[in-house]
Parts: sequence; C-alpha cells; structure tokens
Amino acid sequence: MPKSTKATGPTAKKTSEKKNKTAATATKASVTSMPKTQDITISTEEQIRRRAYEIYKERGGHGGTAQEDWLQAEIQIRGKRTA
Repeated sequence: MPKSTKATGPTAKKTSEKKNKTAATATKASVTSMPKTQDITISTEEQIRRRAYEIYKERGGHGGTAQEDWLQAEIQIRGKRTA
C-alpha cells in the first residue's frame, strides 16, 4: 500500500489554520483599502449613462449624438445634486 503524503495531526491543523487566516487578512485588506470616493463617482457616472440612454430612446435614436445625450444627461444629473 502506498503511504499518504497528506500531513495529519496537530501540524496539519496549524498549517490549515494559518492558510485560512492569511487568506482572510488579504481579503479584508483589499476591501478596506478601497477609497470611499470611488463609490460616489461610479454611481454618478452610472446615473449619467442611464439617463443618456433614456434621452437617446426618447428621440427614437435619430438625430443628435451620443456626446450630446451624455452632456444633457450630465447637466440633468449634476443639476439635481446642486439644487
């Protein structure tokens, strides 16, 4: 019969616990190191993108440009925040 190469006993348990703790610490560090302002920027950009698409659909997709739609949406979204 071939011998098992898997560690058993107290040594195996300590090694496993150490790996889990290291992985948890790495995950926690990456989540907490993200800047909070990024959430606001993404949210505003997403709102503008969706509004620009609504404007595009409202005009039936004819005439105008994506840039005009974006600028109009940006004025509407940012205008709501300052009002």
